[in-house]
Amino acid sequence: MAYGINNPVALAGAGEFVVPGWVNNSQVPLSVTLSGSLRTRDRSTSAVDDSIITGSRSNQIEVNFSTAFSDAVVTNTTDGTHGSAVQGSGCATYSTGAAASAYARGTSVNTLSYRPGHEWYCYFTASFTPGVTGSRQRLGCFNATDGFWIGYEGSVFGISQYQNSVLVGGTVNVAPTTPWTSANGDQCLGQSGSAFTSGGTPVVIDYTKINIYRLHGAWFGSAPVILEVFSPDGEWVIVHAFRFPNTLTTPYTYSTNWAIGVDVTNTTNTSNLAVVTPCWGMGATDAAYPLNTTVNDQTLAPVQRSVLCGKYGVAAAYINVGVDSSGNLNSDISGIGGNSVAIAKPGVMLVGLNDGTGNSLGSINGALKVTEAGALHAYGQVSCTSAGVLILAANASRKSLTLSNPTGSVIVVYIGDVSVTASTGFPLNPGQTVRLETVSAVYGITSSTSQTVGYIEIQ
Repeated sequence: MAYGINNPVALAGAGEFVVPGWVNNSQVPLSVTLSGSLRTRDRSTSAVDDSIITGSRSNQIEVNFSTAFSDAVVTNTTDGTHGSAVQGSGCATYSTGAAASAYARGTSVNTLSYRPGHEWYCYFTASFTPGVTGSRQRLGCFNATDGFWIGYEGSVFGISQYQNSVLVGGTVNVAPTTPWTSANGDQCLGQSGSAFTSGGTPVVIDYTKINIYRLHGAWFGSAPVILEVFSPDGEWVIVHAFRFPNTLTTPYTYSTNWAIGVDVTNTTNTSNLAVVTPCWGMGATDAAYPLNTTVNDQTLAPVQRSVLCGKYGVAAAYINVGVDSSGNLNSDISGIGGNSVAIAKPGVMLVGLNDGTGNSLGSINGALKVTEAGALHAYGQVSCTSAGVLILAANASRKSLTLSNPTGSVIVVYIGDVSVTASTGFPLNPGQTVRLETVSAVYGITSSTSQTVGYIEIQ
């Protein structure tokens, strides 16, 4: 029994269902591969594997022209006399000016990092000036030698493939690889059955109006590449498919590190041409990057929010690490018999983490160090002279020794071993305190008159 065009259809006597789906405005059955993966039987898609895989787009490049140009995001160049790149009214306008040999170009700073086995994609919005002989208007994903773009070559609008510095099947400034009117998909020219509709009625695409386009495909050297445009009714419409498999002897492009770019150039034409574009985006259907990938301020990454916690041994409880009102990290174990202790201040080394037994966590030259708590062993004051004086004898059990040159003093005391001199010792300036972690004997000397130094020994 059939339940309607969008409903499952029962197979008589089988107790099974054939589930229909919609592809390119046509209904196709869904089936499974030999491995049991669900797939569609549409052959116009660019996926290397036609199994249905749920994934999300992961942008690697985003350019939003509703805000001022940023050199960190896009690089703009002009001929310096007539061409211009202007941001305003929520978009960027790249214009040649009314002169021959004039140009305006923009290129994203970041480039695509292609992921084998995943799709790459490039979205952009644009409007174009009607094309004329002796000029070009391009927008798409490309670098100096490879890529794809749409726009005018001369007076012909279409889609172009650039391979190893060659405009495949076309002529620079004259004809694109595939004119729009020769596209093998829905040409969006208002023809009967077109999926480019407004209110359900096919309409003619207007290149002079801002439309949303996307190019996407896998690579593997010969996977299909698809051009689509977004209809007024909110549906993606396939305009053209480069069906590369079984047709090439070399990859369709020799490189994949494309930027998103716009190029508006007059060669012999002397009228002003302009491409208006509000937004670009490009990436892949996988968010992973190699560990050695170079990142910059514009590299996009998902936000990860984590909760740090540790198990407090005495109470056998897990304690969260939080922040206090000053932004300092802290571990609050007051509820289970411990102390609330500041761990670290923003941008400052870890300090003063107490585990409840007196042991603390600190940092020396960037390396974490655990200091075990000790007992006060000795303290006092010693008068150091120009002859050198023993401040404290060697002590194998010593954990630390703190020395202080009192505030108000005017004499520098130099600290070292038995051979210390005023020219080789560590200067302990008036008002200064130093903490030493040594078990050796410590001596002090002055360069002239005597000076008292205080000490505290912990072991």
